[in-house]
Order: sequence, then C-alpha cells, then structure tokens
Amino acid sequence: MRRCGGHGPGLPGRPRRAAINPLAAGPRSWALRAILIRSIRIRRRSAAALAGALALAGERGAGAGETTLAEPIIEENVTDIDAVDVGSFELDLNAAALRSADTRTGLWRSSLEFEWRALDRLGIGGELATGAASDGWSPASPSVLSPRGTVSYVAARDFDRQMFLQLEANARRSFGDAPAQTDPTEIALPYSAGIRGAAGLGPVVMRFGALAAAGGSYAHAPVHGSYAAILTLPSPEAMRFYVGGELLADWARRAPFVAIPELLLLTRVFEKPIRFGLGLPATLGARDEERALGLAFRLVLEPEE
Repeated sequence: MRRCGGHGPGLPGRPRRAAINPLAAGPRSWALRAILIRSIRIRRRSAAALAGALALAGERGAGAGETTLAEPIIEENVTDIDAVDVGSFELDLNAAALRSADTRTGLWRSSLEFEWRALDRLGIGGELATGAASDGWSPASPSVLSPRGTVSYVAARDFDRQMFLQLEANARRSFGDAPAQTDPTEIALPYSAGIRGAAGLGPVVMRFGALAAAGGSYAHAPVHGSYAAILTLPSPEAMRFYVGGELLADWARRAPFVAIPELLLLTRVFEKPIRFGLGLPATLGARDEERALGLAFRLVLEPEE
C-alpha cells in the first residue's frame, strides 16, 4: 500500500487528525477536567449516601421482632434488650393454669402487658393481671387483681459480639385474697431490682437474670434468679421455630426451682410480626401443696414494626 508523507495509510491527500486529550493544557481541556472531577465526586457522594441508607435500614431492622434475640415465655425483658427503635411498642397476652400434683387445688392467671422503649436505652412496662384459685381446672374463688410496673435501662450492649446487659426494677400490688396455690413462675416478693443479660451464640440465645427482692418474708433469701437457653430450629421461610427452656430459682420460696420446657413460633400476620409461646412449668423438689405443674401461653404483638 502506498504511503504519502503526512497522510494516513490508504488515504492519500487526507490529513490525519491529532488525537484529542481532554486533560491536556488549554481552556477547553480545563473545562472538561472540571466536569470529570465533579462527576466523580457526585458518584462518590451518591455511593456514600446509599451505603448510609442501607446501614440505617439494617439498624432500624434490629428493632423488629424478626431480628431481635429470641425471648423465653416467663422471664422476658422489659422491651427487647437489643432493640434500637425508640418509641417501639409491644403488647403481650399471657395465660397460665397450674395444678397441684397431689390434690385438685390449683390456680389460673391471665394478664395484659405492654412494653414501650421510651428512650434509646430506657424501657417502661406495665401489666394488669387477674387470677383465682381453681378446683382441678375450673375457677373456684373470686379473682385477684394484680397491677405491676417495671422500668429498665440497657447498661451495656455490643451488637458485634451479641452481648447485652440491662438493669431492671419491678413493683407489684395485689387486691384481694391470694389463692392457696401460689404461682411458682411469679417472683414471690412484690418488689425486685437487679440485672438481666442476653448473648447470641450462633443459633442459640442464652439469657440470665439476678434480682434482689423485698416486701415480705422469705424461706431462704430474698433473691430471684432465672436462666434460659433458646435454639433456633430449621424453619420455612414464612416462619421461625424455636425450642428452649427456662430454670427459675426463687429463694424466697421453700421449693425455689421451676423448670419450663418451651416451644416458640415467630411469624407474620397482616404484615406484622407475631410471636407465640407455649410452656409447661413444673416445680422441682417441692413437697405437698407446693408440687405443681401446668401450662403457660404467651402471644406477643408488635404493631409498630
């Protein structure tokens, strides 16, 4: 092919155009450089804003019932110990029936409980409970009304290690004559304060509580302890199953120990998370009328999630 001086190959008589470098010196190149730099900065800001929005969405999601640590039926925290949503609200419907292992005497109990995360670490709770003695499984006495108030404060939280500590104080008042059969799942004395903790260890959630109690006589010591372990089971996508157990140790009672095997379910109804819990409380080492076994049920509604 013929070449001609400053002409391109195969294009005789047509001069070759010099390549344009947008970053070379000159008025037009400086304008192009400014446009490119501004475009890069805008993209970086957009990426940072998107990352921040995703992080915030994940953080807010931690307040939902699907993502907070699983709770046992009896000794649950006042507001989720690992929640971050200020203003989150929870309603609990509780019911229990217990019966003496040796006689037909027993008791039934039901309550409506609310929990409100008033501030980032401050939780407020209240419960209105009613109960009565039973003959077998049938009511046998007038109902006793028992309101309770609770306040909690998250003292320490580590979301990376899934470890949490919460301070708690409770006060309860009863109106009416208490049934002969006492509820072994309730703290024996009306006033209590102490600490609760929770830790997530893979599919297992461990919980504990240690409270000092006051307001009445006691058999051994005015101390109440609780321990729980909950395992997440393989579950369908639309729901989540858990199995676990609690051990209560109320040293104000003559027979302090109560064991509660539990089955829990988390699902959604009308796009809201709902938690169901079923437990079988039974006293350990109790004698005579203190020997008891029964059934406990909890339904948790979280309308704000």
